[in-house]
Formats: sequence, structure tokens, C-alpha cells
Amino acid sequence: MMARDYSETEPNAKRPTLPPVDRLKPKVAVRNGAALGQRVLVLGWNRRVPSLVAEFGSYSNQSFSLDLVSVVPAAERSLAISRYVGDHPTVHCHHVEADYMVEGELRRLDPSSYDSVVLLSSDRLASGEEADARAMVGYLQLEDILMEKERRPHLILELSDPDNRPLLYEHRSEMLISPMILSHILAQVALRRELRVVLDELFTVGGAEIQFRDPSDYPLPSSVDFHLLERILADEGEIALGVFRQKADAQGRHLHLNPPRRDYLDLQPCDRLVVLALTA
Repeated sequence: MMARDYSETEPNAKRPTLPPVDRLKPKVAVRNGAALGQRVLVLGWNRRVPSLVAEFGSYSNQSFSLDLVSVVPAAERSLAISRYVGDHPTVHCHHVEADYMVEGELRRLDPSSYDSVVLLSSDRLASGEEADARAMVGYLQLEDILMEKERRPHLILELSDPDNRPLLYEHRSEMLISPMILSHILAQVALRRELRVVLDELFTVGGAEIQFRDPSDYPLPSSVDFHLLERILADEGEIALGVFRQKADAQGRHLHLNPPRRDYLDLQPCDRLVVLALTA
């Protein structure tokens, strides 16, 4: 159930009802390149890296090659991962002792050759502001290097303070504010313990995943409202959650979840559908 407000989860006889949506048995889509190894460059180090490696290792049908770059001694990092994860045959970790803040060392890593690049906020510095400043400077240097390349990897930037997010306006990476995400999850589970099952389903190996799909993957008419989109995706056993717009709206938002059912979506070629689906 997705609602704009907690009160909207309660029955209300005054609201107009929509025709029911019959969902067929979910189809399991095959992940593109699932059998291929993914190369991931991790810039920085914090105590969450071992759990990140464990999460990669839980996907037994995929293999990952992780290059971990930090000024923290490689032996210390390797020991922390082995203690937390143990044997992880599908994840191959290569430790590099370098400072990604130095442009020359970052260039030698050739970040454009990776599938994904993750910049971490350190937990070893005196304050979160200092850690975020370091991560953001590294990100800006990385963007300068990638502008010279034809290939661009998927970028994920971790910050510790949500107030620092506006400093990277019009950034081209995904941004994670780890403390904020964790605090929201803990609060939700504390208030409604049954949500733990939902979170485990969405954010661990197996089960359903939130995906961004090309509208051309579905037999959509030229003009479609969100209720019709729900019905079309239901024929595939999937759930429509919203739309990710390539062009931001007047408020600067790209992501629109749970839009009004009768509003026409006016999908553009580079827009993506936000879908809950099963993937092997």
C-alpha cells in the first residue's frame, strides 16, 4: 500500500472507487548481463564496507570484482571484510592503497572502465561535515575525469548530512544519505513491525525489486493515464509505482510516485516507468 498520508490508508466511502485491477501470475524477468561479472570501484572506506561486500556476495547468480581504494592499510581492510563476510567466492576484492583526492591517482584508476563507482563518506574523520566535503570534492574530480571519456559508469555518492545535498545541485549521480535512510527505516519498523517483511523483500536478494523500465517495453497506447498503466502492467504480474521524468518539473523533481489515477502521463521518449517486478 502506498499513500500520501497515513490517514489515506483507512477506508473512506466518500472517495470515488476505481475498477479493480486483476493481476496475473508475476513473470520473472532475466536480468541483462546477469551472468557477466560486474566491475565496481569503491572510493573511500567506512565500517559499512564489509556489509556491502556481504550484500554483493548474497547474489549467488552474479559475480563482482571490487577495487577498494583508500588510504587505510589494505591488511586492515581485508581483515575487517574476512571477519564479517568469511568466504565470498562470487566477490573478488582487490585493495588499493591510494588517495582518490589526488587527481593523478584517480586518473590512474581509469574510473570510466568500471560498471559502477561508489564514493563513500568516511567515518574516521573528526566530523560528518569534513567527511562529506572530502566525498564531494572527490566526486567533482571524478566528474571532470569522466567528461573526457566516452563511457560513463553508474555513480553512487554517499553523504552523512542531508543539508549538504543542495551543494551538488544538478549532480548526475545517485545520492544516498545513509543516516537519514537508516533512521527512517528504524522508525517505520518500530511503529509497524510488519514493515520489516516488506523491507527485507525489497532490499535483499530474491523477491521483488523496484526497477526503472522503458515505456516501449509495454504495449502502451499513445495516450495513457496511470490507472490504465496499472492494468497493463498487471497483465505482466507487475505493479506500477510511478514515473521518472527525464526533465524535472517546476519544483525540480524527476520522480513522481503514486500520481492521480485519471491524470494522463504524457510520457516522453527518455522517461522511465517505476515498476515493482521479479527479476532473476
